[in-house]
Amino acid sequence: MKYILKEEVIAPLIIILFSIVLVLMSKKIVYKAFNFKSIKVNERKKKTIINLINNIIKVIILLIAILAILEVYGIDTKSFVASLGVV
Repeated sequence: MKYILKEEVIAPLIIILFSIVLVLMSKKIVYKAFNFKSIKVNERKKKTIINLINNIIKVIILLIAILAILEVYGIDTKSFVASLGVV
């Protein structure tokens, strides 16, 4: 039972759950931000923009979650962050 409560097991689960909550919250925020009737944009364009922004936010949150999980396991993520900065 003591193996289940290790930091290497609990921390990644918390990071994953927090990431899922952030993605769901960001979807609602983006949808509300682009759901104004005063903005005169075609519905197809509005849907495309909303999906694009949601996908960008999802990828950013996913990368941060992966780096946080790697950090929990003791892997140095500075080189990954530097590589992402170059890209």
